[in-house]
Amino acid sequence: MLGFYEKFRAFVLAAVLHVLLGFLLFVGFQHSTPTPKPMARQQVEIIKGTMIYESTLQQQVDKLKKAEEDKRQIEIDQKNKLEEERKKAEEQKRKAEQEVKQLAEQKAAEEKRLAEIELKRKAEEDVKRKAEAVKKKAEQEVKKIAVQKAAEEKRLAEIELKRKTAEDAKRKAEEETKKIAEEKRLAELEVQRKAEEATRQKAEEEKRKAEEVKKQAEAEAARKKVAEEKRQAEEARKKAAADAQRKADEAARKQREADEQHLLNELLESEGLGLESENQSQLQVLEQRYINDIRQKVQSSWLRTSNYQSGWKCVVIVRQGPGGTVLSADAVASECDGDEQFRRSVENAVYRAEPLPAPEDSSLFARELQFVFRP
Repeated sequence: MLGFYEKFRAFVLAAVLHVLLGFLLFVGFQHSTPTPKPMARQQVEIIKGTMIYESTLQQQVDKLKKAEEDKRQIEIDQKNKLEEERKKAEEQKRKAEQEVKQLAEQKAAEEKRLAEIELKRKAEEDVKRKAEAVKKKAEQEVKKIAVQKAAEEKRLAEIELKRKTAEDAKRKAEEETKKIAEEKRLAELEVQRKAEEATRQKAEEEKRKAEEVKKQAEAEAARKKVAEEKRQAEEARKKAAADAQRKADEAARKQREADEQHLLNELLESEGLGLESENQSQLQVLEQRYINDIRQKVQSSWLRTSNYQSGWKCVVIVRQGPGGTVLSADAVASECDGDEQFRRSVENAVYRAEPLPAPEDSSLFARELQFVFRP
């Protein structure tokens, strides 16, 4: 269409040039050939010819302007038409998808209905076996159901045909959309190509910078390696100190047990003690041993915290049920060294020590007891 207007424009320009050339030849001929006409008449003829030429030339210019305007209008119309076709294709795609969805729902409903009809038919056959009196009626019902089934199958076939038709329309709409998307993709690829060209030009500079960064990273890695070796050595030192502290605590525990046994021996050997006093002393020793057993199990279940400091201790109140089940554990804040993290770790150790040790004498079992936790 645009080629036609270009040809038309060239034709009009050629025609105007021919007219102008003819006019000039005519005027030149009039000037070169003497005529018997008076001078005034010749001037009138020239003026008329000039006016006719100017009028014709203006008409041709107007036609050219109109052709240009028509060309621009056609381009606008074509652009609008393409946009309308794109929107139409998208609308067709949406309608096709909606129709496919509706047809699928209809098919599911019909299949459900057929299943219900099939169940009804089987029920009628069962009634037929049980009651011969209604045999004829049951047979008629079965035939009726069969007719309904055939009709439903026909209807399902029609629905399937519509679904396929809708899918075909959807496919065509998708192809049109893909075509538009492909044109857009090609334009984007051209933009990307130009961007990649610019990126390539920067590659050498970035490579040089990367080499510098690599050298800096290697230097940083060497520094971190030295720091890590130093940290591991410090951890080994702390671990050795912790092991030494644990051994010292174990020795202190054994010393406390020896002191308790020594106290028991002294009580038993003291002069003037009666049988009742001796039994009471034994119960006290057993009770102390019972509490020590619980404390030792809790301490062995304790997990050392990162901020623990040697010498910390904590008063713990424990409520227990039958069998040593821990009901609650409270590290008394007012009588506990360290921070909240240490207190929580002590309470968690009590729960991990469940079931708590039982006393040698069942009469010494206490639902609530208190002891000092010393890691």
